[in-house]
Amino acid sequence: MSFTYDLTSEPWIPCLMGAGDMRDLSLTEVLVEAPQVREVLDSSPLVTASLHRLLLAIIHRLYGPRDDEVWEEMWLAGRFEEGLIRDYFKQWRHRFDLFDEERPFYQTPGMPEKMSGAPSLLAQDMAAGNNDTLFDHSADSSPAVVSASKAARLLLARQAFSLGGLITAEGGRASAKAAPLAPAAITLLQGDNLFRTLLLNLMRYDPGAGDPLPCSDDCPTWEQNATATDEERAPKGYLDYLTWQSRRLFLQPESDSGGGIVVPKVILAQGSYFPSNYFPWDTMTPHGVKEKALVGQDPRPPVRFLAWRALWRDSLALMQTHSEVAGETLGSRPETLSHLAVLVENGIVSRREVCGVSVLGLCSKQAKVHFWRHERMSLPLAYLVDDALVGILRTALALAEDVARALGRAVRSLADAVLSGGEGRRTDQDAVAQLADSLEQPAGYWSSLEPAFPALLQALPEADEVGREAALGDWAGLVEREVWSAWHDALAGLPDNGRCLRAIVTAERGLLRSLGLLLKPYKEVKDDEAQSA
Repeated sequence: MSFTYDLTSEPWIPCLMGAGDMRDLSLTEVLVEAPQVREVLDSSPLVTASLHRLLLAIIHRLYGPRDDEVWEEMWLAGRFEEGLIRDYFKQWRHRFDLFDEERPFYQTPGMPEKMSGAPSLLAQDMAAGNNDTLFDHSADSSPAVVSASKAARLLLARQAFSLGGLITAEGGRASAKAAPLAPAAITLLQGDNLFRTLLLNLMRYDPGAGDPLPCSDDCPTWEQNATATDEERAPKGYLDYLTWQSRRLFLQPESDSGGGIVVPKVILAQGSYFPSNYFPWDTMTPHGVKEKALVGQDPRPPVRFLAWRALWRDSLALMQTHSEVAGETLGSRPETLSHLAVLVENGIVSRREVCGVSVLGLCSKQAKVHFWRHERMSLPLAYLVDDALVGILRTALALAEDVARALGRAVRSLADAVLSGGEGRRTDQDAVAQLADSLEQPAGYWSSLEPAFPALLQALPEADEVGREAALGDWAGLVEREVWSAWHDALAGLPDNGRCLRAIVTAERGLLRSLGLLLKPYKEVKDDEAQSA
């Protein structure tokens, strides 16, 4: 029995509309109606990111744009050309059929049936084998089938975010390479509708100039003559990279009792992978610097999510260009933000605008997904073109980090004094670390600062020099109050006896000295303001 599911006409892309209702739209509808769509939004951040990259690949193929003048014309038009979109999908509709017999969308037919597995292979959050159970409670013994629309969404995310590790192969089990986005936090600039969101993330695309990636006959995967193979290669260019096939996948559909199409089985194997010395600079990812990178290591590794660290603490990664501060080599913001900075400098986009920023991705270890995230913040575009403004924000964040380290030293000193009795005896450092970890609650300190950070971020661009100093002073005052609150929380975990009281006095004296040095410049500003008033 043959099946068909045309992604250009079937509703499968989850969209939050302008009126606040959710609707599933086809590829054609989502681009034609982009001004009326508030955002493309799936429950999985991996799917949300992958859908946007698919849409960007299509728009790049249709429009370029080769330069900022073309980009500005698109921005002012406020919508994509319906005729252009429909003509393109008419030409390539057969390559957007999820179950086409020759070239099913994003898949590789012809793999052995013996490699079939449960549809949980499509989604790294679904229970399968020894994977951690995140949000799904199905089991290999009774796998849940997925609808055609969900299978299409998961297919995109699997190609983009697959982790490395053992997977099925023709000869048994084999070690697979990770997909391009597996180690990365993906940054998505967001406008007030989908059209603007796509434009804000649309880079200059000039294949002849190798911009933004070196090119050799670049095109998206559905226009290529061959399907993915288990071979290493570099991308043909940016569109090939955006639609990279890291896995050979094949969906095996059947009809359900209601006549709909479901997917009960999937084949998944290693697909294309990069050469060991090839590290593409993803345009939607902030990058760090690894100055002593070994052979086979990325010297500009992408910034990734950490379980214990919220996005706002690393917000400088979204603003700073590759540079040095106080002798320290810094990473660089995503190329999409650098492109937007040029548009702001040229007056095409106002520096007074505030742009939404979503950061999406996963945190993994040893081929297991621990969590995924979709974090949001609002970014005044003035930060992209004002180094002094970024410097002030860097100072505020550095103060919070320095104070957190001072708190950590004080808690460790407290634990050491408690265990040694303050008599100079040598202590078991593992025991000291264990007691310090049980006393210190850094999450409470950081979570107390988090609600105030957006206000600081918004206030600095609008203030004059005096106002910025005042805002920084208010931030320092908050940091001081919250570190003492965290310190008192740590003390609450100790018994009320003489040994502990002596240890508290000793450790608190050290914390006072550290905070005095760190907070002195801000208190001097406050004193000067009080005298002038």
